[in-house]
Amino acid sequence: MRCIGIDNNTHDIYQASNGVWTSVWPATPILSVAAFVASGKESPAFDHDLTNAKVVFREDSFDPITRIRRGRFYNSSADPRPAQCFVLPHPLYGIRGSMTLLEDGRCERMLYIFDQAQNDPPTKTVIIGSDESRWRVLSTERIVSGEYLITLKARHALGILPELNAEAIPEVGREKATETYNILVDSAYRETPGSIIDRARDAAQWFLGTWYAEKKNGDDKCLHIDLANIITKIENEKPPQKIIVCAATIIARLHSRGKPNEQEKRSTRPLMEADAEFALAAVGMLLRELNWIKKDYG
Repeated sequence: MRCIGIDNNTHDIYQASNGVWTSVWPATPILSVAAFVASGKESPAFDHDLTNAKVVFREDSFDPITRIRRGRFYNSSADPRPAQCFVLPHPLYGIRGSMTLLEDGRCERMLYIFDQAQNDPPTKTVIIGSDESRWRVLSTERIVSGEYLITLKARHALGILPELNAEAIPEVGREKATETYNILVDSAYRETPGSIIDRARDAAQWFLGTWYAEKKNGDDKCLHIDLANIITKIENEKPPQKIIVCAATIIARLHSRGKPNEQEKRSTRPLMEADAEFALAAVGMLLRELNWIKKDYG
């Protein structure tokens, strides 16, 4: 079994296999306290104190554009917190700071020890670093060291978009709705405010077209109605859908503002990042009103 240990003074990272502790060098990995969230349950107690931490995540790679992280989970060991360990001298400062030196050259360090996870993650949602930082488990691979390499993706864009529940979407437009949502999430991290708003408009049009098609007994012609026209049709629905209409109208208006001719005609300011965030928030409102989100979304 592989273990990692965090020095209680310097926070240097050590690792062990078959009982031999060595420093992780030259690159010290990013370690974060983590907690798994069960579906439909409240978030577990989250403690950054390594004395009480139950799980840590060791990040191996992170793509800020796609918001995908890869790394390994470790569970707290049964050792004292921290525990006395004898490690090989550190490559940078050797045995400095150690009160005890063994004849074989190893020196004493006080480490918080965590053992490699022995199974797949217990849930599909994990908190890393803070309760607001939630990630979805995409895949699990067992590597030659025996550890599990986990691929994670951010659960929602900019903290605004909720997680989509594909099973709640009417079948008539489900596949395209999921695709459109994923495109919007990806655009939130890589595109300009104008492009994000364009993708928000695409999502709003298809979401409302899908919802309206279901109300019309699965008439797929409703999927092709322009956003402005679908808003008009929904305005006449009983009971009134005021929030849906208003959220979609905001997205439509922001989309118009992105056109150079509209900016010139109406003397409007250029679109800003805050406008893109507002459009994402409006899409999130639509999804909540349509009841197409995961029930454990916080």
